[in-house]
Amino acid sequence: MNELLPDCLAVGMTANEFWHSYPKEIKPYFEAQKRRRKMKDEEQYTLYLYIYNALNTVLYNAFKGKGKKEQKPLEEPMLQKYDKENRELTEDEEQAQVALLFSNLGAMQRSFEQAKKEAG
Repeated sequence: MNELLPDCLAVGMTANEFWHSYPKEIKPYFEAQKRRRKMKDEEQYTLYLYIYNALNTVLYNAFKGKGKKEQKPLEEPMLQKYDKENRELTEDEEQAQVALLFSNLGAMQRSFEQAKKEAG
């Protein structure tokens, strides 16, 4: 048991809790530690993405060629943008998308028929 004590202390258990716990009561501490590590890793990766985007924007704008459009930095947090893009659509938005799809299909059909007439 003395071999496990340092590991249990490292994951947040007190010595008193360790000595007065059953082995099954120790497992949640290790699971919590895994979750904390995963959350920290995700947080650090998100920070990396923000720094990468900032550096990429600055370097691109510094070395872009003539006539190329300037790259803009992020305008909102990435997760907020993701949530907006992946939210469920309202019924009106769904109907508008369906109408746009049919409109595009109609335009494609007309273009196809026109090309067919010109070719034949």
